[in-house]
Amino acid sequence: MCFPVTVSPLVTYNDCWHTSPSIPYVQVNISETGTTTQTQHTL
Repeated sequence: MCFPVTVSPLVTYNDCWHTSPSIPYVQVNISETGTTTQTQHTL
């Protein structure tokens, strides 16, 4: 379950929730470099 969010024309990220276990994380897509990083929320 992800919600895409556009930060800028080059940077978008998906605000995602794992279904099992229920761990929220943000998937950041940087179009300029074509890299995808995934950072976990601290709760």
